[in-house]
Amino acid sequence: MSKEHVARVSHEGVTPEQARSLRARAWGFVFDCWEQKKAAGEVGGKEHARKESKDVSRNRTIPRH
Repeated sequence: MSKEHVARVSHEGVTPEQARSLRARAWGFVFDCWEQKKAAGEVGGKEHARKESKDVSRNRTIPRH
């Protein structure tokens, strides 16, 4: 099983407020991209979710034997 994790690295000279602002802008960018894809019909919707839930090979919480 994968042991992926997210690590935050502190950069010298960056205040906590600057780091928080940067994270907020990064998440804003991610959500903007997601909204654009959603509007274009590339992600989201009940049909898309239903298809993914049936594809158990992509669901990493279910062990493959």
